[in-house]
This record gives sequence, C-alpha cells and structure tokens, in this order.
Amino acid sequence: MHHNIKRLGALLIALALIAGSAIYAGAAHTASASSVPVSLTRTLYQGSKGDDVRIVQTILKSLGYYTGAIDGDYGKNTKAAVESFQRRNSLYVDGVVGPSTYRKLISGTAITASSSSAPPAQSSSTSYAGRTYLQYGDTGPDVLSLQTQLKYLGYYSGPLSSNFLSQTRAAVIEFQRRNGLTADGLAGRITLGVLFSGKAIPANSYIPVVPIVTPKPTQAPSSSAFRNMKYGMTGNDVAQVQAQLQRLGYYSSTINGKFDSATRNAVYAFQANNWLVVDGIVGPQTYARMFSNSAVPAAPTRPTTPTRAPVQPTNRPNNPGGNPGGYPGGNPGGNPGGRPGDIPVVPRPTATPKPTATPKPTATPEATATPAPESDALTAPSATCDGSVIRWNAVSGASLYYLEVRAGSAYHDTLTSDTSYPLPADIIDELNNGAMLNWSIDARKLDGQRSPTSIGIHIKK
Repeated sequence: MHHNIKRLGALLIALALIAGSAIYAGAAHTASASSVPVSLTRTLYQGSKGDDVRIVQTILKSLGYYTGAIDGDYGKNTKAAVESFQRRNSLYVDGVVGPSTYRKLISGTAITASSSSAPPAQSSSTSYAGRTYLQYGDTGPDVLSLQTQLKYLGYYSGPLSSNFLSQTRAAVIEFQRRNGLTADGLAGRITLGVLFSGKAIPANSYIPVVPIVTPKPTQAPSSSAFRNMKYGMTGNDVAQVQAQLQRLGYYSSTINGKFDSATRNAVYAFQANNWLVVDGIVGPQTYARMFSNSAVPAAPTRPTTPTRAPVQPTNRPNNPGGNPGGYPGGNPGGNPGGRPGDIPVVPRPTATPKPTATPKPTATPEATATPAPESDALTAPSATCDGSVIRWNAVSGASLYYLEVRAGSAYHDTLTSDTSYPLPADIIDELNNGAMLNWSIDARKLDGQRSPTSIGIHIKK
C-alpha cells in the first residue's frame, strides 16, 4: 500500500512537471497537463522529438531515472535513462520506448530508481487444480484459470470468457515459445506446470538474444539505430537484414540495401516459417528472431545429381591392309601408292573366353506380410487458393476441418464441414496491398482425432 501511494504520487508529480515544462517551453511545445496518454502513437528512440518524448522524460525524472532537461529531445541521456528503467523493471533492454515500456511507465507499479522492491511474485502452482489437458474448443472454469494466469503474465489481452479460442491459443503458443516449451498451442501437463509454477517467464521480461554463430557473422544493426524496415526503404540496415536472410536460406538475390519485392518475399517466408505475423515488415519481433539462435532456417532443397550420359563405344576403322609393293603376303586393298617395304600387320588371335559356371538359383525368400494401414488414421487435406477461395479435398473419415488464414494484420479461423472457404474482405484487402496469405488446415473426427497439419501460402501476382 505504501509503495502504491508513492507511485501514485510520482505520477501526479509527473503531471505537474509536464504542465510546468509546457508553460516554460511556450505554445509551440505544449503538453497536456490534465492527463497522460494511455498509449503512444509511435515508437520512441534516440533522435525522436516531440511532446510524447517530453512526457516520457517527465515520468522518468519523477521515477528517479532521468536528470537532464525536459526538452522533448530523445538524446543519449534519455536513452540511458530508458535502458536503466527497462533493466530495473525486467523489460527488454534496448533503450526504445515501445508499447510494453510505455505501459510500465504509466502503470503505477513501476519500480523507481531508488526502490529496493523486486518485481511482483507470480502465482504459485497451488492456484490451479483443474484438468491437465486443455485445447482449442474447450470451455469451463479450467479455461478461465488458464486465461487469468496468461493475462497476469502479459500474454493474453482478450476477455476472460472461459472459452479456449484463437486468442487463447495464440497466447499459449507465445508463452510456450518464450519458456522453451513445444509451441503447439496445447495446454498440457508440462505447459500448465510451468505456467503455474511461480517461475514462468512473463511476456515483458528480458531474454538475451544470442546471435547465430556462422563462419562470417554479420553484425546486427545496433538497437539505437533500429527502425521498422519495409518495402521501398534503403540503407545499411536493410543490407544487413538481406545478408542474414541469405545465410538462413530465404534470400538469394543481390545484397544491395534496397527493400525490394525479393526482400519482402524473403521476409514473408521467414515470418511464416517462424510463426510470426506475416506482414513483410521487419519490426522488433521479426528482427530479434532473425538474429537469434532460435531462428528457423529455410528448408534445404535436395541437390540434384546430374545424370552422366552413357559413353558410346568408338569403333576404330580397320586397317584395310598393307600397301602394294611391300613384302609378299601384304594385305591387298591397301592405299595405292604406298611406300614399298611396309611390313604387313598381322592381327593377334583373340583368346576364346572360358565358359562361366552357371550360378545356382537362389532360394526365393518367403513373402512377408505387409501390415495393413490403420483404417482410422486421418490424412492431411491438400488445399489450394485462387485468390478468393481456399479449396481442399475431402478426407476419408473426417467430419470437420479446422482452417486458419492470415494476411498482413488480418486473421481468421474456422471449424467447418465444408471443403471450401471464401476469403473474408479484410484478407482480400491485405492481398491487394501486397501481403502474403498463409494458411494451415487439418482434418478432424468428432472424437477429437486430428490429421497432420497442411500449410500453404498464396501471393497475388
């Protein structure tokens, strides 16, 4: 209670400082004295300028991290203060004020520079005693407990609905990925054990990014100069991304520092293969995964062995014989006018090969019975897309098909008994704007049995 009062007081001081600095700076640099914005309209980093920078500086000063002038100029001192704040509050330390850092700054629970408090303890494993296997489509109080704990750790932002749907599954996948578990979206015994253990890694905690060890490593762009990279941009950071994509097997064109269509297609493929939002933009998450040791490389193509053309035997022309006028017994029919005295060439008789022994017939092995395939196993459906409809083949024994589609920022999933799915309008809009469509589909029985998942992509030409 005492710490909450101190933090509330710190925010009130921040508001007062904002008001004072706004008056001092003049009308051209006014900032709201009545409220702090609940979110930023942009990411702030070294070199940014404006009233939003002034607000961040004011809050950092009230928390004891910043001692410089509140001038709205995001310089090296502001960056150092942000890094110190992130480190003390268990955030990713990059000196950049994004959504997670800003939420913590205005949360009222931020740890001050002089505080000895530790981050709040997580809930213990005794708070969950429900089912030990939860999956998409489940409902009930166990799902509610799952959603509550995921929200507490910062992975889930949806409603506490007690329904295990796409948002809950996405939160489970992200939790599993950050905690070193198999990222399958299924909340089984191991996932639930880690989630409620009190030792789970929260969504906003700092995890060091270890660069890939290669014979000639490319230095990743520094965090102070990082920017979102997208189609049409140029620069050294784009060239470094191209080089990294090339080493991972996604990019085969020239490294020219131009974010062209070939680069965007490579980013599309990398994002789809690494379970990221497929938007063709190299943002903080895509960049961090790309330069981490957990980046999934492109599937290697099997090299084709060139077929050697059969060598045709060359028949040399037979010597027609000796030249006339030579020793008696020369072969007739030689070249006319040959030199007298040539010695005729007598071919050696070839030895008759010995007859080879006929091999004894080998005993025919007894035929082994081929095991019959499991009649109840489901095969993965094969899907295609023409730009407006996804169609797939009917799988024998399947009653339902679960389909997920994503293009840019648009996402949909459905559980259907049909074998086709018309693309929604927002998906088609993203396709028309150059985004790549990717989908995954599996067949299911009513008893819960599932087929392997089939994955596909579509890019509008």
